[in-house]
Amino acid sequence: MTSTTVPHRASSRATPADAVPLKHLTAGRNTLKIAHAGETYLLRITKANKLILTKPAADQKITADGNAQPLTAG
Repeated sequence: MTSTTVPHRASSRATPADAVPLKHLTAGRNTLKIAHAGETYLLRITKANKLILTKPAADQKITADGNAQPLTAG
């Protein structure tokens, strides 16, 4: 029988040296708008401290307060 070495998994609390703390990007808010490839995404921090990344539907835009609103004509 051969033994297999399982690689040590880094703690989930370990932070890579090049990581930017989210609080530096959000400035204390619970949402962050992210522009990527011509689209705007919304990163939200939940009450359970989880991250949710969403993209609004094609007929919506993300407002300054982080909500998705219908596009208006004109």
